[in-house]
Amino acid sequence: MIVLIFSTGFCMRLSESQRVVDLGYFFTDLSFLFTYILFTATLILGQKKYWRVT
Repeated sequence: MIVLIFSTGFCMRLSESQRVVDLGYFFTDLSFLFTYILFTATLILGQKKYWRVT
């Protein structure tokens, strides 16, 4: 899903229409932000579970 959003955004960035290019940048930034938030949440929840077990 994330790769699809990033690829769509990157293809949109290659367009000549300024609105489509801006939307492409939004999609690529959104996919990076989603990945970062998902990774961070996984680390936080993993640490929370680890410290509850020990």
